[in-house]
Amino acid sequence: MAKKEHESPLHAALDDFGAAEKQLSVARLEHQEKILIALFGEEVMRDPRRCRSEAQRVERAIRAIIADIADPVDRRVAQAVFASEEEFYGEIVEQRKIWVNKNDKGFDDNQYRKRRPEVIKDVAAALPRALAVDGDVFDPTPSPRARRAAKLLFPYVQEALLCVEIYDACVLSADIHGVRDAFHKATHVVLASRNVSSDLGLWALAHCHKYLTALERERSGRDFLGEDLLSIKLMWPTRLKTVFRDSQVDEIELALLEAESDKPVPFVDQLLRKHTGEIIYDRWLGLLSVSELDPCGSQSNQFLPTRYDREQLNRHLLELCVRLQGLFPGDIWSAYEANTSKRIHAAVTTDAVLLECGVLGESDKGRTIKTALIEAMRERPASRLYDEAEKRRLAAKEGRST
Repeated sequence: MAKKEHESPLHAALDDFGAAEKQLSVARLEHQEKILIALFGEEVMRDPRRCRSEAQRVERAIRAIIADIADPVDRRVAQAVFASEEEFYGEIVEQRKIWVNKNDKGFDDNQYRKRRPEVIKDVAAALPRALAVDGDVFDPTPSPRARRAAKLLFPYVQEALLCVEIYDACVLSADIHGVRDAFHKATHVVLASRNVSSDLGLWALAHCHKYLTALERERSGRDFLGEDLLSIKLMWPTRLKTVFRDSQVDEIELALLEAESDKPVPFVDQLLRKHTGEIIYDRWLGLLSVSELDPCGSQSNQFLPTRYDREQLNRHLLELCVRLQGLFPGDIWSAYEANTSKRIHAAVTTDAVLLECGVLGESDKGRTIKTALIEAMRERPASRLYDEAEKRRLAAKEGRST
């Protein structure tokens, strides 16, 4: 095979992206790096916020360039090359070619093979011009309004993160004990029932949605957080399912507004006054307690939450917490505060589990289970985040005293 000839590093980077990546997105542009480096230099990768902002601009520009291609065949080739349309997401090049051959009338392999080089060359030529015209350049400083919303968001993110982590740890702990064990059965009964921790988690997440929505209205807020994190709100998409539908999100927002006081229990009480609210809360408990990746083993029940959904939510909350820590390093909970919150969540859930299976919390078995769970939480990503923050806090304190 003859070696490909590229007219510029950007041309080569776009060629590599089309061959290796399975979706045109901000995240994949950041991961591949070559396109951003070719356009903005290696220094862009040293600043995560600028990197995210420039990746957003590049994605928008590439999509606009593809949309403006006059020839319909060339436009379709470009969509397949860069996987810019939903039908190509997650598919390798050969699968994308098979899709267009099968579904696009008059399209064949020869057209893709012959036109691909010129299409990539044209995009490489047009991209710098499109970015130069786009005056929407990176500004690393959130506006005052976006900063206020982010500051209000931070404590709720931390509360929601610890709640989801403790439930995930409880599920994993129960699974380790074995299916026939009384502790295992009691754990899933308790985790799938309403308690203080489940109320607190949904209330905190509802506030996350509220302030993420406020940040989404501000351009500087979107640049700071990134589009993938703004998609959290109250919805965690996988390829086939979401935990809450749009109408259910509206119900949650309404309950937050109409509750007698801005506290977890009144909020959930307000939500449960309607049958639709009961469905929402059952779905939330299902997310917290499910232990299977696919609880029904079929795509026919595509709206049931899975363990994967919980893991995704946990990952997004952790990443959001890390970004907000960079903006408000003094507002992250101390390790002591985080551990106290963890102990409260752990005590509520494990005490209820032990009661359910007839073991008193003060017994040897009760203490062993609770101690093991809290010890396991120390190894979770959130715990390491708070431990690192505590180390930096102490180091700064020692620096001031010397």
